[in-house]
Amino acid sequence: MNSGNGSVCEVCGEPMAGGGPCSRCLFKVSFADPGEPPPEEPAPWGRLANLELHEEIGRGGMGVVYRARQTGLDRTVAVKVLLRARFAGAEERERFHREARAAARLKHPGIVGIFDIGEDDGVPWFSMEHLPGKNLEQLVRDHPLAARDAAQCVRHVAEAVQHAHDHQVLHRDLKPSNILLDHEAKPQITDFGIARLDSHHDSNLTRTGQMLGSPGYAAPEQAFGGEADARTDVYGLGASLYHLLTSRPPFVGPTLDAVLIQLREDDPLSLRKLNPAVPRDLETVCLKCLRKDPAQRYATAKEVADDLGRFLSGEPIHAKPVGPLGRGWHWARRRPWTAGLAVACALLLATLITSFLAADRREDREGRRVILIAASHEARAERVGDSRRRAMAAVQEAWKIKSSPGLRNEAIAALSLPGVEFLPALGGELPAPPAGELSVPDDSGRRRAVVRSRPGGRADVIEILSVPEGKVLQRLEHDHRITCLDWSGELLIAGGSSIRLVYVWDTFTGRRLHRFGGHNADLEAVAFRPGGQEFVSVARDGMLRVWHGGLGAELLRLTSLPEHAGPVAWSEDGSVLRVGRSDGSAIDGFRFEWPRFVTVVGPGALEPRSENLASLHLGTSGKVAVTVDEDVCRLWSLAEGREVARFPKLDTEWMSAALAPDALWLSGWNAGLRRIPLSADFLPAATNPQSSRVGPGPLLVAASRDGKFLALTHNDERPENDRLLLVATADHAVRKLPQQDPYCAAFSPAGDLLVTGSFRVPGATLHSLQGGTPRPLDHPGLVLGARFTDDGHTLWLWGDHAVTRWDTGSWNSEAMHTGEAPLGFTISPDGTIASSTTRRAVVLHDARDLSKIARFEIPSPVGEVGMPTLAFSPDSSHLAIHVADGAVVSWDIPALREELGKYGMNWKTPAHPAEPARSRVDKSTR
Repeated sequence: MNSGNGSVCEVCGEPMAGGGPCSRCLFKVSFADPGEPPPEEPAPWGRLANLELHEEIGRGGMGVVYRARQTGLDRTVAVKVLLRARFAGAEERERFHREARAAARLKHPGIVGIFDIGEDDGVPWFSMEHLPGKNLEQLVRDHPLAARDAAQCVRHVAEAVQHAHDHQVLHRDLKPSNILLDHEAKPQITDFGIARLDSHHDSNLTRTGQMLGSPGYAAPEQAFGGEADARTDVYGLGASLYHLLTSRPPFVGPTLDAVLIQLREDDPLSLRKLNPAVPRDLETVCLKCLRKDPAQRYATAKEVADDLGRFLSGEPIHAKPVGPLGRGWHWARRRPWTAGLAVACALLLATLITSFLAADRREDREGRRVILIAASHEARAERVGDSRRRAMAAVQEAWKIKSSPGLRNEAIAALSLPGVEFLPALGGELPAPPAGELSVPDDSGRRRAVVRSRPGGRADVIEILSVPEGKVLQRLEHDHRITCLDWSGELLIAGGSSIRLVYVWDTFTGRRLHRFGGHNADLEAVAFRPGGQEFVSVARDGMLRVWHGGLGAELLRLTSLPEHAGPVAWSEDGSVLRVGRSDGSAIDGFRFEWPRFVTVVGPGALEPRSENLASLHLGTSGKVAVTVDEDVCRLWSLAEGREVARFPKLDTEWMSAALAPDALWLSGWNAGLRRIPLSADFLPAATNPQSSRVGPGPLLVAASRDGKFLALTHNDERPENDRLLLVATADHAVRKLPQQDPYCAAFSPAGDLLVTGSFRVPGATLHSLQGGTPRPLDHPGLVLGARFTDDGHTLWLWGDHAVTRWDTGSWNSEAMHTGEAPLGFTISPDGTIASSTTRRAVVLHDARDLSKIARFEIPSPVGEVGMPTLAFSPDSSHLAIHVADGAVVSWDIPALREELGKYGMNWKTPAHPAEPARSRVDKSTR
C-alpha cells in the first residue's frame, strides 16, 4: 500500500489520510473470518459521546480529525478532537472552542458545517460535515489546475469568505490544504482554528495579536505585526489561487527565515514564468490580492469574486497590472537606502544603471538559488530512481551561487537517499530457478526456511527448520501460493501469486510484521540487498520497487520498465542487480547508489522503550549496536544491516545493558547481573547468559573502558540508603558508593574516577576508586549524562538545564549551555564534537563553543524520535540515535565528510579537543 497524506490503498481503493497500512485492509486481515465475506464497515476504533470513531482522516498542530458515525442519526460525520487534550492549557482549549464557535456562526455551501460540540472525559470535540474528497493542496500536488478551473474554484471560496466577513469572522489561515472538495467537487472552507470573532459589528474586522497562520500563505501585516482585517483574507485568497495555478505557494524556502525574508522584501515570482498557460488577466487578479500594502489589494473578498467572475465571462477585469514604475516604487520603499543613494548619485547615471543591473542579477541569482533548493526538496519527496541525482544536481548549482551551512545540510539529506539507474541489456548470468521445494538459509546457516504446499495446492506454509537437526522452530501461515523468498537477520520476506503482495515476518517470534502491496502482477522475485534491510520486489508489471523491511516502508520505485521475471542476482557489494526479461530476450541491470555514510535498521514493528534509561550502545568502530526496548535487548550488525542476536526480558523486567570489550552485560529489576560473552567480531560466543550473584534490582548505567568495572544504581525505600554499586567483573565483588537517587555514571579513561548523577538531586558527585571522601561538583539542575574525554583532561556534564565542561586538573568549570535542554545530548570520546537532537534531526556541534556544524535529517520512515538516546562509538567515528519506535540510525562521520569533500562542501575540523577556560572560578570549592 502507498503511504502518505492523501494516498489511496491500492488493494481496496479506499483513501488513506496518514502513513502506514490501510486501516480498512488491516482490520479485514486481522479480524475477518477467511471463509465469510467481510462486513461493510469494521467495528469502531473508539467511542466519543454518541459517536463511533472509525479512522483518522486528518491531523494538524491543534487537533485530530476522525471519520465517525453519529449513532442517533445514523450518519457519517467528521469529528475534530483537541490534540493531547489532557495536557492542553487554557489557551489551546480556548483556540479549539473558538474554532467551533467561528464555524458554527456560518451557514454557507462553501463552508464546512458544524453539527455538534461537546466534551467527553475532559476531551473537547466537535462534529461537522464529512467530506471524503481531496483538499486543494492534494489536488494540485502533481500538476496545477487549468486556469478557468482555478478561477472558478477561488471564486466560490471568495464568496464563502465574504459570508464569513459579513458575520464578523476572519479566517486568517486560508490555504489550499484548508479547502476541501465535496461530493460535487465544489470547494468548502474548513479549519477555523485561528479565526477571530467579534460580537459587535465592525466593518474593518481589524484585530491585533500574536503572529499566527502559515508563513507561505500569511499576509505581511499578519506575519510581522500580528494584525489582520478582511484584506488579510484577501491575501490568503490570492496565495491559494497562486498555488492552484503553479503547484507551489507564492514564497518557498528551505527555512522559515528564508520565507519571511522573501515575504518582507520580494514580490512573488510571475505566475506566467512558472506556468506559461496562465492568462495575463488572471495573473493580474492574483497579484493584486498579493500586494504587500493592504490598501493596494481588493478591499473585500466580494471584489475578488466579482473580478474572477468578469474573467470567467470574458469581460474586462477592474484590476490593473503593476507597470515598471510601480514595481520600481515598491522596490524603493522596501530598500530606502538604495533608493536614497540613487537620488544622491543621479549625475552618475551610467554607474547607477550598472549598479541596478548588478543588483538585479544578484536578486535573480538569489531567486534562482531559492528555486534550486525547493527543487531539491521536491526531488527528495518524490522518491523515484533519480531523486538522489536530481536533488544533488540542484544543490551543487545552488552551492556555486552561494554556499551556506543550510545548503550543506540539504546535500547531506540528498546523499542519504538511495538512487537507482536502469541499465538495459547489461548481460551477465542469473541463478537457475530452484528445483523442488523453495527454500533459503538464514545468514548464520543455522536455520532454513522451507515452503510447503498445503493440501489442494492453493496455499503454502513456511517452516523454519533448525540445521542440521531439521526440527521445526516456527510455522509461518500464508493464504496463497509462495513464489519467492529471502532472508536477512530475523526478517523473512515472501512474495506470492494471485494476491500480488509481499509479506515480512519476524522469524524469532513467528509474527507477521508487514504486508506490502502495489504490484499489478504476481511476484517473481524478492531479494534483500547484501548488507542491509532494504529489499527489491519484481513482477511482470514493468515496475521495480525498493522497500525497507525493518521500517515497513517503500523507499523508491521505477516504472515504465520492460516486463521482468525472476530469479534475480545481486553483485557482491550490492551495487548492481541483474534481472531477466520475461520473454528471455535480455538480462537487464539496475545500478544502485546506496548511502555510504548512513545505516538505518529497524525491529520490524514498533517497539516502544523506556525513555528513562540509555537504550543504545555502540561497539568500538561503530559497526555493532546494542539496543534495549520494552521486550528485548537486540544486538545489531550495522555493517551488515541486520539483527544478529536477541535476548528477551524476564517477566516485566526493566532491563538495562552495557557493552564491554569482550562481553555484553545485562541487568534489571527481575533478574540479576548477567554476562553474554562476545567474540572478536562482537558475535555472541554463548547462547545462554552467564549469571552472577549481583541483583536482582540494580540497573546497569556504565562500564569502564577496559571492562573491569560496572556501575549499577540501587534505590532503597529510604533515600539515605541509596547507593551506586561498583562491581568488579572478574570476581563480582561489590563496593557501595553513596549517591541519593542515582541515575547515571561515567568512568574516567584510567578507571580511577567515577562521576555519578541523580534524577532528584542537582549536581554530580566525584568518587575516587582508590578511596577518599566523595567530592560534589556544582551543576545547574540535574545531571542526566556524563562523559570523560579520551585524554582524561575534560569531564562533560549535561542535564535538564545546562551543559558544563570541567578541567580535571584544576576542577574549574565552564557553562557551555543553559536553558531548555535538547531532547538528547552527548559528547564524542575524543572531545571534538557534541551532538544534540530535535524532533526531526540530529545536530553536530563544535565542542569548543557548541556552535552548529551540520544537521542530519531523520529519515521520514523512521517514525517518532520521542526521547531518544544518542551515542558515539568509542573511536568517535560513528554517531547513532535510537528513536522511540525502536529504529536505529547510524552515521559514519568520516565517510560523510569524504562524500561531502567530493563536492567541495565539507566542514572544517576542530584542530584540537576543546579545553575548558583556565580563568574560571573553581566552583566545586566555594
